[in-house]
Amino acid sequence: MDSDRDFAHVEKLVRAEENIYTVDKYQELMTKSQKKHKPIVIRMADKFVDIKALPAALGLRNSTLNTAGQKVAFRDRVRWIRVNKFGSYMYKESHSSDIEEPWKVVHLVSHKQSDDPCAQPPKPIMPDIRLISLPAYQHPIQQKKFADIQKQMEYIPESARGFYQSLSVTEVTKGMVQDDDISDMEQLE
Repeated sequence: MDSDRDFAHVEKLVRAEENIYTVDKYQELMTKSQKKHKPIVIRMADKFVDIKALPAALGLRNSTLNTAGQKVAFRDRVRWIRVNKFGSYMYKESHSSDIEEPWKVVHLVSHKQSDDPCAQPPKPIMPDIRLISLPAYQHPIQQKKFADIQKQMEYIPESARGFYQSLSVTEVTKGMVQDDDISDMEQLE
């Protein structure tokens, strides 16, 4: 696959480096990995936004029933979903394009119920929504690993030390696994 080939080019450049101290160096290697079509590498740390309030702001609700009052069994039966407009979707329980199985409709925008089960909800008014950027997450590391990094600091170039000096240490709490073979992330979850 093309993506595998692209990653192989990056891996080749990474292996050619004696030492890599920063994420910036990885970004540089990724950018250099292609000769003809140079990739654009985008750092995502400041690109994440909080979307928890978005459904309420858009007037959306979680509907588990279709317009006929039947429960929507996503995991077990839904095979095909079609979205034609904001606020509702249609689904089938097979991959058949025959008209024998009609599309079932689910409305996600709250609206007054009518006698017609296929009645369309009123066109929603789009509110002015401001998405809030999430702060970049700094993952704390174990005291033991932090001490090891401090011992190695003399071997890290001055230009890369800022990252290692900005690391924070987590307190070891009850129930945390002390095995160095398990990543910090797994221990904190």
